[in-house]
Formats: sequence, C-alpha cells, structure tokens
Amino acid sequence: MIFLRNQRKITAESDTIDMFRYYIDSHISENIKLDFIANMAHMSLYHAIRTFKQKYGITPHQYIIDSKLKIAKTMLRSSNNSISEIAASLNFSDPHNFSTLFQKHVGMRPTVYRKTQFIPSEND
Repeated sequence: MIFLRNQRKITAESDTIDMFRYYIDSHISENIKLDFIANMAHMSLYHAIRTFKQKYGITPHQYIIDSKLKIAKTMLRSSNNSISEIAASLNFSDPHNFSTLFQKHVGMRPTVYRKTQFIPSEND
C-alpha cells in the first residue's frame, strides 16, 4: 500500500514538472519567475528546481537560457532583426547581456554567428 501511495506521488510530481516545463515553453519570451511557477504547482521553489533537475538533468533556469538561445540562433539565421530586437523579443535585460550570454554558451558573438550561419531567403 505504501508503495502505491509513493508511486502515485512520484507520478503526480512528474506530471507537475511536465506542466512546469510546458509553462516555461509557452512563456519563453516573457520574464519567467520560477517562484511564481513553483507556487502555481504548490511546491517550494527548492523542491521544484530539484525535481525538475532530477527529471530533465538541467535546472529550470538553465533550461530557460538554453531555450531562449536556441530561439535566438534560429532568429539570427533566418531573420534580419537586429541583435537588440532579438534580445528584446526574448526578454533579455539588454543587448549587451544577451550578447555576453550568447558568446558564453555558443562560443561566438551573435553578429559572428549570424555571418557564419545566415540562410538567405529567396528574396535576398
């Protein structure tokens, strides 16, 4: 009986963490507050972060950064939006912060990435 109760708790937590991730994915261009999501999930922030990391192997904060940078890479490859516009659309605090974070994770500045990865449209 205890095993079944624990199994239901684990399943419920897993479902909650899936919803936590879904919320992040759905609001990625916003200023996401992890404590707000944890509160919605009726979890402490510490427990939500720990459970998320156990399930996905990465903290929610790192997941958010990785997701935003993945979108930024796509935007840099396929749009003519300025670095400032891309940073603003992904809710980075400023273009310099975005550029520094991008270089740290990708290994090059966004402008260099764009020059090496840009895919011209049929109109270019």
